[in-house]
Amino acid sequence: MPEQNRPDHRLHASITTKDDKVEGVLCEIYLPKKVTDPVGLFFLPTTEQSHLLDHVFEFSFHGEIKDVSGKVRKIIKAERVYHTKSSTRYWDPELSEIVMVGEPANLRIIDLLNEEGQADKSNDILEGTFWLTPNAMLSPMYSRTLSFTGNVTIEKVRNFEFTLSNGLHLTFSHHYRYLDNENGETVSFPELVAEFKIGREEGEVGSLLQGVDDFLMLASFSARQSCVCLGWDSYDPSKVVKYFRRDVAIPKPKKDHSMHDGLIEVTDFAEFISTAYNSFVGIERKDLVRQAIHRAIGRGDGTLESNYLILYSALETLVLFCRQEFTNELILGQLNRVPFRTAFDSFCRHFDIDVIDLWPVVDRKDGVSLADVRNKLIHGDSFNPLQERALISAKEQLRWVVERSVLSVLGWQVPKSKVSKEYLSKMTMYKEWREDRKILSEST
Repeated sequence: MPEQNRPDHRLHASITTKDDKVEGVLCEIYLPKKVTDPVGLFFLPTTEQSHLLDHVFEFSFHGEIKDVSGKVRKIIKAERVYHTKSSTRYWDPELSEIVMVGEPANLRIIDLLNEEGQADKSNDILEGTFWLTPNAMLSPMYSRTLSFTGNVTIEKVRNFEFTLSNGLHLTFSHHYRYLDNENGETVSFPELVAEFKIGREEGEVGSLLQGVDDFLMLASFSARQSCVCLGWDSYDPSKVVKYFRRDVAIPKPKKDHSMHDGLIEVTDFAEFISTAYNSFVGIERKDLVRQAIHRAIGRGDGTLESNYLILYSALETLVLFCRQEFTNELILGQLNRVPFRTAFDSFCRHFDIDVIDLWPVVDRKDGVSLADVRNKLIHGDSFNPLQERALISAKEQLRWVVERSVLSVLGWQVPKSKVSKEYLSKMTMYKEWREDRKILSEST
């Protein structure tokens, strides 16, 4: 259990496994201080309870907190929890303390506000916020004014808003959290949220997550900064709900990332996201495009070699999408019926993708292609220091090919992006790829 912290909740809960149900297990819950922090679940079973749970890997739990009159005022539950480790501390031969650590894929906390948690039928609006990781394109914009007296005034000048195809209207803003640091000082920090209001007839908030995820995926691609939803809160006259979502990959923070690092200029973002979102909504086979875009975004970690292979798989997935969407080829194996070069050329023609100025993907007439580099990595070829630098260049060239491809699939003009010929012409890796290609073409 976290040292020097008190649990946010302590209660007795029932644990349900595939084969059994164990009642009355003492549980301590530590909620995240920051949106990206883990949710801490620590169970303190008795010796008898631990015998039933010792070899359990996955379970659900449900607990209730009652007021002095015996009425349920809070419900805490998780549909899926993974048992990560257990420990036992022996105080004497007859006294021991068992701690079982759980990692929840999700955690829901429901505070019931009125009698038996029944909704006020006069109010059909549910309000709340989705909790998001940082994204430079979606963050509010502020203006800073310095007066002649030396006072600094900060004023918010923009909250980006967007309405999804399901009618959900999102307003992106900052909510401030407060945290005591190691020196005992209270510090505040902003976290990105998307505020919403929905009618009860629109269903549960959880059912809207796929639409939110798709929008954030496109915003992430434009910003070159992965942004995900890690939960939400909602409230109405009957209850307050907090939902902690931990079945998604949490991106590594980039403190120095700004809107200037994005693929799209911030002045074009509103037009881009509208165009890209409407194009994506109209795609029939969305799963392949989702896979490709998520791979194109990346997570900011991994090795040079693994990142290259992920980018190449994004390109393969887009080519497969094109074949399935427009030629009704339904399985991955069918992609092998024609050479990848033929499939890639057809993909470029269909979406009018121009990559003639970049390192060739499949053409090996004047040296190794990007496909050849991928094959070298797959087969575990080694690279000397000079070739490692050339491999970095190849990876960047591949990223530009993938980004141009995704933009074209989403109906956005490449010249209005930071992978246009005009923009890239200022970069050394764009101008010197032929030399790098020769280096990688040499035998290793």
